[in-house]
Amino acid sequence: MKALNVIKKLLPFLKLYPWAAPMIVLLGVASSFVEGLGIGLLIPLLQVIDGQQLITGTSNPLLRFFDQLTSGVSADHKPFAIAALIFLAVFLKVTLVYLYTIQVAKLRFHLIYRLRCRIFDQWLHVGQQFWDTSQGGELYNTLHQEAWNIGLAVNNLLLLMINACMILTFTVLLLLLSWPLTLVAMTVMLMISLLVQQMTKQAGNLGKQRVFASKQLQQVSLETINGIRTIRAFNRQPYTQKRFKRQAQHLRSVQFQVEKLTAAIGPIFEGAVIILLVSLMLSTLWGQVSLPVLVTMIFILYRLQPLLKGFDTNRTLILAANSSIDAVHACLSSHDKPYIRSGSVPYTRLKDAIHLQSVSFSYNSQDSPALQNISLMIRQGETVAFVGPSGAGKSTLINLICRFYDVTQGTIEVDGQSLPSLKLNDWRDRIALVSQHVHIFNTTIAENIAYGRLDATDTEIIDAAKQANAHEFICELPEAYDTTVGDRGIRLSGGQCQRLAIARAILRDPDILILDEATNALDSLSENLIQDALYRLSQNRTVLIIAHRLSTIKHANQIVVLKDGQVEETGTFDTLRQSQGLFAQMYKMQHENQ
Repeated sequence: MKALNVIKKLLPFLKLYPWAAPMIVLLGVASSFVEGLGIGLLIPLLQVIDGQQLITGTSNPLLRFFDQLTSGVSADHKPFAIAALIFLAVFLKVTLVYLYTIQVAKLRFHLIYRLRCRIFDQWLHVGQQFWDTSQGGELYNTLHQEAWNIGLAVNNLLLLMINACMILTFTVLLLLLSWPLTLVAMTVMLMISLLVQQMTKQAGNLGKQRVFASKQLQQVSLETINGIRTIRAFNRQPYTQKRFKRQAQHLRSVQFQVEKLTAAIGPIFEGAVIILLVSLMLSTLWGQVSLPVLVTMIFILYRLQPLLKGFDTNRTLILAANSSIDAVHACLSSHDKPYIRSGSVPYTRLKDAIHLQSVSFSYNSQDSPALQNISLMIRQGETVAFVGPSGAGKSTLINLICRFYDVTQGTIEVDGQSLPSLKLNDWRDRIALVSQHVHIFNTTIAENIAYGRLDATDTEIIDAAKQANAHEFICELPEAYDTTVGDRGIRLSGGQCQRLAIARAILRDPDILILDEATNALDSLSENLIQDALYRLSQNRTVLIIAHRLSTIKHANQIVVLKDGQVEETGTFDTLRQSQGLFAQMYKMQHENQ
């Protein structure tokens, strides 16, 4: 029953290609029928070779059918005619087997491709809360290993169905030849199958352990790749190696247990079947069946042995894939995940203002609010800076404006329209974000800049780099704009990465520019170059700045001071510095430190 439940969970994946499974099973049934016909022809062939005459008046319909196949052939040519029919059946059988094997492989790889695309699409569209609570190793494992396991499970399911059809065909053939001996043989086969089922009951549990161990190993691997500089800086290579070995050893142990289960099926079947075949051969001593019929039955039973073994092996492997199926279903499910839904109102550019009215936000219902009762007006063309202690809610506010999250309470309006009612792609297409944590892709300089506008020409890319004060250092690189910068821009300095991000934003030509501590933790020369580029980029735009260095926001039209998720004070640079409030304290502290 457990196998049936797993199969039910697999069936929705087959709906991706509804034509494939029936066609593959049909080819399998046809191959089993042709093979059964070829094996049955051994009876008249053995009788002719032994000098016996086919009994045309026999009551056995199967024997009469084989006799009629060559009824018009002379006695001298009958052996060759029967042999030709057998060769033809073998040729058809191997051709059909080849066809359904290719189709099974084609379906498997198409299915894995579709699943990976669907999982990746889910990642791109699911809300940011999903990423906040997910582990990278688990996600990576689901995309690669679990999707692959689903493909293998579908492969095993189809082979299981084909094996079942072949077993049924051969069983019918055996019953037609001698039903008493067939009942004895099938009873023994059933007992063997039940024995194997008892041995493989733990396959499902081992499958869960394998999925968990694989996720853990992927997590350690990704953490090592992303944190290799920190690992080396703290000299933690031996510690990291031990972590990896421990997880790899656990995965190896679980995988080996699964292999032991599947490997045990073959020897059990082979040993039991040999005993059964020898016992059937001895039955000729009591004259139960003729020797040609018995030889044919033994040959059929010998062919049944790998089919039965394959049936149980495939069933075991399907059980072992149960956790992979659950993992992929859970990843693709939309019921338990947050989504940012697009509105229907087109958006071209900001004409009046962005208005936040009594906005509150919590990352989840258990956390205290990250923002509470925020009301602000951000007018078109103004520069608005957000300052405050760490954890005050500055980045959260920017995330809400970018619609990475939706507000928990209150509203955000753009030119009088509710932000969620705007077309999401239109809104984000008019925003450019320059952050202190710049993401540089492992591709060329030109492609990194062109990420701001994918249809940009080479001339436009170079012009954007010049405006961002990046052209000079790019030309000094080995292949200039065609230089590959490495994973996360490892071949570039922090200031160079920032200037590429600014060039990307310039090329985008945004309506709203967001600067998230874009010059933080840079040397003075890099900061001056970037400040100069940012000044040019900020002209005639609505600019939102998250600032750590308060001296960089003197030109802001409005400064919003946040504390504990609430607006502490607002005003211009000069008025806030003279007000003796939180901003003045922060400015005085920075000024004294400098």
